[in-house]
Amino acid sequence: MKKIYFLVVSLFVFSLAFSQDDLNVTFEECTGWSSDFAPYNWQTVDVDTSGTYNFPLDIQFPTMFEKQGFLVFNAMDNAASVEMPGHGGDVYAVCIASTTAPNNDWLISPKVTIGSDFNVSMWVKSYTADYGFERFRVLVSITDSLTTSFVDELTTAPYEEVDTVWTEKIYDLSAYDGQDIFIAINCVSNDAWLFEIDDITIGASIPPPPTTVNVTFTVDCNSISDLDPAVDTFFIAGSFAGWTMPGDSLELALEDADADGVYSITLAIEPGDSVFYKYFRGPGWEGGEWGGDPNRAVYVAADTTITDWWGALAIESVIENDINIYPNPTNNILNITNIANANVRIFNIIGKEVVTINNASNFTTVDMSNLAEGTYIVKIIANSNIITRKISLIK
Repeated sequence: MKKIYFLVVSLFVFSLAFSQDDLNVTFEECTGWSSDFAPYNWQTVDVDTSGTYNFPLDIQFPTMFEKQGFLVFNAMDNAASVEMPGHGGDVYAVCIASTTAPNNDWLISPKVTIGSDFNVSMWVKSYTADYGFERFRVLVSITDSLTTSFVDELTTAPYEEVDTVWTEKIYDLSAYDGQDIFIAINCVSNDAWLFEIDDITIGASIPPPPTTVNVTFTVDCNSISDLDPAVDTFFIAGSFAGWTMPGDSLELALEDADADGVYSITLAIEPGDSVFYKYFRGPGWEGGEWGGDPNRAVYVAADTTITDWWGALAIESVIENDINIYPNPTNNILNITNIANANVRIFNIIGKEVVTINNASNFTTVDMSNLAEGTYIVKIIANSNIITRKISLIK
């Protein structure tokens, strides 16, 4: 529950520097517990001028209980990275409940020029629903950054409520194409506790990811001593087709158009996950490259071509003990060895994929300088094997 509050008189209003460079606000470079969002030229304005409650988890901070608008919160600085992770990193903005409800606190952008098909997106979250969901508005001013000038409302009136999980909100800015505008996020929560916001982006609309991508599977079968391209038929079976028995669907038959012993097929597959598969000579399960496990595996994210050799796993000699990931912890560059042709995925602590490498070289270097300090999970996908390691990034 919330603690007793103290009345401390202070008002935070910061001047606005006009800039065109603040279209992607991750907050990662901001200083914790500051109401100055440098290097981003956003400002906060406390209109309700009310004292505020304590912070969750009994975290202490310099302006506790004072009158204040939005603050920068760094989960890593406050041992809250597990309990209160941000959306895309460890640093984000928060607005604490006013002791005299409701809140009326503003986070205001610098002047930005709106291009074709622009929108504004952000990730928002209520810390808890125990006192009701957080409430907020998104508004536009075409004149200046005074709170009274924000008369165009993008959110559904009178406000929108916020779930207790990170949720993306996207608002259309096409009505302001070619204009200079200011965008404001107005917290109007009514005696809730903590409104959280992260990863604000102003820019052109991003098309939705494709429902399927084209994956071309190619297998060189020249290692088969009695191969007869004029007679042999090869099939592919896999998780993407429900492991349909080879021969039961001609749509899963590979072709060798130039009779060179290299067979291929292009399939439409849903992206974003690993698929497992195996090649078969002739119909039925008996004609597999080998009996039983393992199956081949590949991570599908975009249109791609997979090159295989009949009966040979590209990196079957690689076992977990052969793989070396160093230095750990690292402050910038991560080296991974003995992973030829493997796929590498790196995730942050909340499961967001931040690094994607397909068909890695045997010695792979990963530049992590643009990532926030914290713990990351490295997954190396080698055919049917998934090897997981934990690393730390320290700056």
